[in-house]
Amino acid sequence: MMAAALSRAVLGAPAGFLPLLLPRGLSLSAPRETVVVERWWKVPLSKKGREPRIKHPRFRVFRLVEDLKHRPKEPLELILTEPVEDVGNRGETVLVHRSFGRNHLLFRNRAVYASPENKKFFEEENRLREEGKLPRLQSHSGMKVNGLDTVRVPLSVQPFAEPKSSSQRLRLAQKEPEPAERKGRKP
Repeated sequence: MMAAALSRAVLGAPAGFLPLLLPRGLSLSAPRETVVVERWWKVPLSKKGREPRIKHPRFRVFRLVEDLKHRPKEPLELILTEPVEDVGNRGETVLVHRSFGRNHLLFRNRAVYASPENKKFFEEENRLREEGKLPRLQSHSGMKVNGLDTVRVPLSVQPFAEPKSSSQRLRLAQKEPEPAERKGRKP
């Protein structure tokens, strides 16, 4: 009864009064998943010009047809805005896993959603690039090679040159004989 009155009030209310009629804010509500339901009992037809007679509790019994929460998630279609390793180059439309697309590509502005406007923009950009009006895309591999030329890594070639643990010091002491024993002199 309360739900029917609330729905009539919401449908007939001006736009400014909608927040006042809701029992609580939508941000306070728990996130709900989408489900597909159908009525268990058919609602009888009403007379012409009258509201349907759905006040009986029997017409509020629903049967679950499909729970969309358990449907396999489709991959996210994105357009890359810069070259991404193991994914693609700028302007390519790629299908990626949802979490990877949101957390790594969209979050870091490496891609945009494949909306019709974005597709049109990048198609035009690719067309201009093929005609030679825009420069060709180049990767940053040259910068990486130049960076590798200047890297110096110090390596110790001798094993245990400066033993740090007591076990390493004892092992080295056992391997080397004392200086007096080497010369063959008696004490």
